[in-house]
Amino acid sequence: MKLSEIYQAYHLIHKFIEESYQAVIQGPLFNEAIFNASRFLISNLGKRQPLGISKVYIYYALSILGFRFEAFKTARVGYDKMQQLKIPTQWQEEIDLANLKCRSKPFSDKEGFQVICNRCMTSNSLINHSGDFCTGCGQTFIRNLIGFDTLPLVEFTPAAHIPLKSVTDALRMDPPEDGSYQGAKPQAKKPYRAHQDGWQENGNPHGEE
Repeated sequence: MKLSEIYQAYHLIHKFIEESYQAVIQGPLFNEAIFNASRFLISNLGKRQPLGISKVYIYYALSILGFRFEAFKTARVGYDKMQQLKIPTQWQEEIDLANLKCRSKPFSDKEGFQVICNRCMTSNSLINHSGDFCTGCGQTFIRNLIGFDTLPLVEFTPAAHIPLKSVTDALRMDPPEDGSYQGAKPQAKKPYRAHQDGWQENGNPHGEE
């Protein structure tokens, strides 16, 4: 993960806390971008501590906005993590009260916030401390670096023996409605096979020869 992407995400969180960003710009889209940025940072930072980045700020934004979006499970993760960090004294009472309110809510995130992998369609939790990838297939999530939401894209590498022109032509084609591929070879009919009970099996479901 590039440091430039980490600092770009942290810039939103820093403005949200330090520059009264939430008082200047209101709206769910802006707040969701900050919420996504905090999740992006938690998944990608790991044990790294880049200069000027405060994990207290990251988990604070995660918890406050997670509660606001009814992602109570994710918000509780943030509050639990802040108990292990050095919190500013003036924040302590507010965080303790917010933590109690969060614990009175269901231990679940609002439906629709789960991250769906576009490769294997696995539903992922909002936070993965091991990295920003699918827990089902390992596909790395590709994010929009403005709102930090996941994009419906899957990175792939074509086989080495396929010519470049064939690859570009295939990418420009519309997918067939029946899911078949024009270059695929037709499957041969299965021969008749007699079973012990006297029945015969044919590869043609309509019984035509």
